[in-house]
Amino acid sequence: MPAGQKSPIVSLSVKVNDAVSVSFPIVPIKLGKVSIKVIATAEIVGEDWMAGQAMGSDAVVRSILVVVRLVEFSP
Repeated sequence: MPAGQKSPIVSLSVKVNDAVSVSFPIVPIKLGKVSIKVIATAEIVGEDWMAGQAMGSDAVVRSILVVVRLVEFSP
């Protein structure tokens, strides 16, 4: 995926009162303070009449500080 593009949507199943970790690589394309936003949505699955309906969502925004790391070069 090209830098600066949104990550693809990841679907996973999580049981009631359970938790799952998901990792995404972050490739900064500019220096300075960068905001990262992650959105999670829940929907009802199964054969219930409400299956496929959005049930809720949550989001978190975090900032990271991207700085240059100098690497000493010796020929």
